[in-house]
Amino acid sequence: MTLSLKDRALLVKLFYKNGECAAFALKEFRTLKGFRSGSGPITSFGLKKMIDSFEESSSFDVKCGRGRKELVPADQPKREAFALQFLARMELENAWSWNILWTKPISISKVAVWCGFTAAFIVGPFFFEETGLSCPVTCTVNGASYESLLRNQPIPVLQLCGCVDSTLFKQYGAPPHIATAVKQLLNLHFGYDRIITHHFPTAWPPRSLDMNPCDFWLWSHLNDVVYGSPIANLAEVRNRIT
Repeated sequence: MTLSLKDRALLVKLFYKNGECAAFALKEFRTLKGFRSGSGPITSFGLKKMIDSFEESSSFDVKCGRGRKELVPADQPKREAFALQFLARMELENAWSWNILWTKPISISKVAVWCGFTAAFIVGPFFFEETGLSCPVTCTVNGASYESLLRNQPIPVLQLCGCVDSTLFKQYGAPPHIATAVKQLLNLHFGYDRIITHHFPTAWPPRSLDMNPCDFWLWSHLNDVVYGSPIANLAEVRNRIT
């Protein structure tokens, strides 16, 4: 379901009417449109992105939803091959899937953050930051900053827990994730066969956000938490994430 231009204008009006609170605006929108609680064509995160775009361009010409990329016909064989490989590994080791560390960096209101979790524990959140004049400031996520964050934060946490040798590290194949330094770091700590991403034996299928719980649960839930009420500043965004 897509939003009409009239509905987008109504959502913007409700957003400002409700003290710039996306959650309250969506609640009133659902009531007016007869949607069930929690349903509808847009999420709190999607509405906030629409508002940000509107404030920058004064245009409603934006896409709604959770940012999923549409599958193409060539994706299906890769998804099936990954699923078969996944099931085959579970036949050999039933607990294999429970040891996957599902990870994904994301940017929320200009705060770049990384988090990962397995069936047993959560690692993070950790923030992409560099030293500022008076306090840490958000830095760009590139190969160098991504490698630095992994080396200095998630990996030491896993080492302290004594679970590096049993953990499988899953990430997407964005350019920062497959930088040479990052691949070398991951191979050093997890081993070639325990990394799920591009350029490794177990390659994650493209455009498959629906298969990663970071996308269909963690970040979706966190966005609703962050945008549940008006935000005063970036420090408050960080506090809500943690």
